[in-house]
Amino acid sequence: MAAYAAVTSLLQSLDQLLETDHWILYKKEKTKILREKLTFFQTFLEDFTNIFLEDKKMKHLERMIHDTAHGMEDMIESHVYDSSYEGQSRQE
Repeated sequence: MAAYAAVTSLLQSLDQLLETDHWILYKKEKTKILREKLTFFQTFLEDFTNIFLEDKKMKHLERMIHDTAHGMEDMIESHVYDSSYEGQSRQE
């Protein structure tokens, strides 16, 4: 299921970020809360896979979760890349 894969990928990105001392995590507590909420979504998606396949409204919800998770991951990766590039520029 696409939403499950997207949420799992986002969780992996957050886990990798939490393992670093990147400045984006100046609010690690909020990042951990976000991770908990995403873990809830992941469990929800696991438990209701059959419903998503059968119901049109649930398919729409699944698509929204998928798109949101991908968007969040893209924003995080872009922000990390931009800040890394800025850090390199300052050192030169």
